Amino acid sequence: MVETEVQILGHMSTKISVFTPIQSEYWKREFGENVAVSEFDSKSILNSIKQKNATVVYVDEITLKKLENLKLPKDSIIGFLGTDENYNLSLNSSVLKANFIKFVLRPYPLYKFTLKKLTVTLFSNCYEFLLQKKFGKLKNFARWAIEGFGMTIRQSRIRKIEKKLGKHSVSIPLGYTDLFCRSFLKIFEQLEFKNSKEKSLLRISANLEICQLPKKYNFVFVGQKGHLVRQIGTFSAKKRKQSFILERSGYGAGEINSEEVQNNGMEYVNSLINSKFSVCPPGNISGNSYRIMESLICGSYPVVKDFVLCDPLFESPNKELVLVRKPILWRSYLKKLEKANSREIQRNIEINLDCEIKKMKEIKSFLESVEG
Repeated sequence: MVETEVQILGHMSTKISVFTPIQSEYWKREFGENVAVSEFDSKSILNSIKQKNATVVYVDEITLKKLENLKLPKDSIIGFLGTDENYNLSLNSSVLKANFIKFVLRPYPLYKFTLKKLTVTLFSNCYEFLLQKKFGKLKNFARWAIEGFGMTIRQSRIRKIEKKLGKHSVSIPLGYTDLFCRSFLKIFEQLEFKNSKEKSLLRISANLEICQLPKKYNFVFVGQKGHLVRQIGTFSAKKRKQSFILERSGYGAGEINSEEVQNNGMEYVNSLINSKFSVCPPGNISGNSYRIMESLICGSYPVVKDFVLCDPLFESPNKELVLVRKPILWRSYLKKLEKANSREIQRNIEINLDCEIKKMKEIKSFLESVEG
């Protein structure tokens, strides 16, 4: 597992200003009262820097150009690569070369390249693909193997650029979406925490011991059907007893206020709450996904696999429930998990929640220590 690398840069507590169009609830709730969150605004960013706040700005190709036009002081902001799932080499190179960016926050960490892991990932996934038979010709597998190889090359190049420029990045948990937060709170609005001052969903889940609620399913997946690598995981889960697998043809999110999106969100959260295990295959290409933390919050153990074909270097952020020899086939992994008793599952979820809460506290303290 890639650990969050933090280095205390100062001693005075600093206000944290976050400018992001995504995950505003995650930042507000998990990083504490000292965090102000808003969308990109040039005047507000300049004012935050002037007040010597730790200024975190979501960065993509568009916002980077806007920031360049502001002619910001050297090392004045912290870059947040919130959607860099594909490790965009051009974007990363520009961000790291920008002298106004002090360092980068990465919810999609850079993993160390090893030829052994790349080779083992390729052969183990090829074997699993051939066993399934239903996923078409070998060229479909080859396409995603090439995608995975590209992921490793881009990560390796970005690490070299960081080293050359003397810039560093800090790994942070990917977190959860605003839609998930709204759906989760709506489902549990009748419980005692609605009158509580507690805002963190991680702490709410831990305090209410949501993982101990009765479970209807063993395995669940509700979401986009997605690509080949994703489908192998969900197809394996379909074959297990007491599984609930709902694959949508399109992306389940969208305009958060639309009735369809809200219904999808409620259905998704309800499925997690009612299941012992949540199958967490890769997202669009990364092995990481919002589903991992969202599952923990809902009291469902997130089933995450390393040695992912489309993201070979990915490492699960979980504390494992069962010890297995890796790599392992999806069907073998799910079969082993079925043998775990309820108390073992609950205890592991509690441990993972505690780990995530600790990470948040460390990252918040680190950001507060950054001299503006």
